[in-house]
Amino acid sequence: LLGGLGAFSLLINGQFVPALLMVAFGLFWIEVGLWSAIRVRRDHIERTLPDFLDVLAVVVSAGLGFRQALERVAGKYEGPWSDEIRITLQQMDMGVSRRQAFDELRRRNDSEQVAQFVTALQQGEEL
Repeated sequence: LLGGLGAFSLLINGQFVPALLMVAFGLFWIEVGLWSAIRVRRDHIERTLPDFLDVLAVVVSAGLGFRQALERVAGKYEGPWSDEIRITLQQMDMGVSRRQAFDELRRRNDSEQVAQFVTALQQGEEL
């Protein structure tokens, strides 16, 4: 907002080139901020995933079904990974197939670990 006001005041004073440079820098800065937020989110998911899988394995081996175990473990965790699992479960509640819901999970997250998790789930389902 401050950069936009500065660019506007430069335009009013007839300084077009500095105003355009200020606008270009502002747009670039927004892009940098978005990429940084994406990286922080991906790093958080990759740090959370191993613990999540350990707890999920314990809950499943205790006798809960896979879907109920996902709900229970996602409820215990906070953050982007549990949010992603909840979104996936909500999609299944709305009638999306399990395979398609997990494909969407993989598509939403640019993480090799998430892709491996989804692939392992889908292979296990096929077997």
